[in-house]
Amino acid sequence: MDKAKPSNYPIAGIDHLQADAAAIDAVLASLDAIVVPLEGKWGAGRLPMLVEPALAAKFGSAQAKLNSAVEAGNVEEVVKRAAVLKRGWLALDAAASPNLALEREQVWGYDHQGKRYTVVLDRSKANWQASHTEDASLVVTVAELLTVWEASKVAQVTRKTRLAFPGAQVTRVTNDKSLADDLNDEVPF
Repeated sequence: MDKAKPSNYPIAGIDHLQADAAAIDAVLASLDAIVVPLEGKWGAGRLPMLVEPALAAKFGSAQAKLNSAVEAGNVEEVVKRAAVLKRGWLALDAAASPNLALEREQVWGYDHQGKRYTVVLDRSKANWQASHTEDASLVVTVAELLTVWEASKVAQVTRKTRLAFPGAQVTRVTNDKSLADDLNDEVPF
């Protein structure tokens, strides 16, 4: 009969691998206490994109080293690498903070037909905005708006109209079939 190896840990029934996993989980939870608020502020995965490439590279290297330590199950190395990564997160936040006003300028609210839309410059901002709004379906990117616009006949008519009447604006769109025939005439308005 094989004898179980004695544990170095005073908690009965927990072997050293379970204790190491619990210690690593605790260290990562401590790191998440820094990460979660920062990703809430900047958007998930966005902060490294908002700083100088050299700082982003250092941060990426620190993340890779922490991931390797976690995969190896090396508690001491995880503790060391997590401390480095905590400082890295704070450094990214400090470096990007002067850009926060610019980031916020790339998000627009617009009331249209009784609904409050949020228009954002790009997809990464849309994901964050959608997670922080009551109706995620009302968060759209500029690219989405332009895709729909270009696919519509309204865009063609508007372009032709604005060539003839610079400064003209679209105030409403109707789906009247009789207008469709009128739009196919030679007059561009």
